[in-house]
Amino acid sequence: MSGEDNSIVGNFRTLNSESIQFQKKPWNKTNESGCRPIGDMVLVLIDEPVAKSEGGIIIPEAVLAIRQMTAETGTIVAMGGGAFHWNSERSREFIGAAPMVGEHIIFSRYAGRELNGNDGQMYRLILDKEVGGVATDDGFSVTRITKA
Repeated sequence: MSGEDNSIVGNFRTLNSESIQFQKKPWNKTNESGCRPIGDMVLVLIDEPVAKSEGGIIIPEAVLAIRQMTAETGTIVAMGGGAFHWNSERSREFIGAAPMVGEHIIFSRYAGRELNGNDGQMYRLILDKEVGGVATDDGFSVTRITKA
């Protein structure tokens, strides 16, 4: 969905936003990626963009591939032994409940490195400090802001 508003408020121009839906990929609770994270790394099975718009329009594969690279949610498949042991500055121990394998997380866009697993799935290998939170539901709407 895209809203158009080119009004100017003060010295700021209003921006358009586009809502992109992602769906959680099924996961069989085993790491079949061929990658075992070490240190403070986290292996995430990234969510996939929905292939059909709310209006029923099928989204081209090229667009889906670009949206896949910008995914910000996924399921933790494996973690290195040092993940979530220290805070993001590595100056003191991590405080709070750390995410666990199998939990659906929210992480920084473009974080880490994309991997094509041995099982054909797309993964992202990220630093633990790139994880921003644990998801509380299965549906996400990520809003992208673009210039008007």
